[in-house]
Amino acid sequence: MTILKKQIRSFSARQEIVEGVFLFHRHGDRTPGKSLVADNYTDEESSFWKTRIPPTDQSYYEMLSQRFPAKLHPDNNSGQFKDASGGNESYGFLTWKGMHQMYHTGNAMSGRYGPKGGERFQDYWNITAFSTNYLRTVKSCQTFLDGLLSSSSSSSITVDYEQPTHYENVDPENYLKYCDTPGIEITVRDIKNETLNAFDSSPELMKKLFKDVIATPEFIDKDTKAAFLAARLSNYVPGLMKQSSYGGSSPSGINWVSLSL
Repeated sequence: MTILKKQIRSFSARQEIVEGVFLFHRHGDRTPGKSLVADNYTDEESSFWKTRIPPTDQSYYEMLSQRFPAKLHPDNNSGQFKDASGGNESYGFLTWKGMHQMYHTGNAMSGRYGPKGGERFQDYWNITAFSTNYLRTVKSCQTFLDGLLSSSSSSSITVDYEQPTHYENVDPENYLKYCDTPGIEITVRDIKNETLNAFDSSPELMKKLFKDVIATPEFIDKDTKAAFLAARLSNYVPGLMKQSSYGGSSPSGINWVSLSL
């Protein structure tokens, strides 16, 4: 997810002038991309992760889309989110905590770059937002923008993750009642012009690079030393050893690519 903010009227701070800000940000906290437990525990694991994410009917995405609609290019997975198809209802989704994190990050950026004279943030800056074609990244962008353009201070919203996050207490039907500023559109580009995720835009190149890396002596040496730890971890999280779709395998057996994604 990336945000481009370009100033309409420059302001000075410590004799410096900020003309524009490019912000690149990964998505917030999410559930694992796939099951990591033994097959006989998958239903239990899936049920657990459902307690950490918003309703799977996408009502909160639709709520945020009232201010921050996503424009998906039709040539990027036929205009559908890549992580929200195929009946997957637990894995790879932004959690309540992740939404809260991104809101606070946006609010912090507002405090750092926003005008000091009471003007609205979007009246002071031109804002352009881009996201990759995943529900978790688009919703991360939406909640970041929600915090960025919010008139309320994040200091008034607790960050105690032992308690429900503020989004859990927001009624989707009444969301707009608490918003006094308009939103902006989030662009998801044609896959051929996607520069934010090389795994999507250049999958064959990334497979080659993956195989090249795990074949280097340096990687083999370090990963071999991790084999004992990997074997112990696999007793608790067998999904760590599942074969990567990118081909090849490391000496430790750990599927590093799927873990990072």
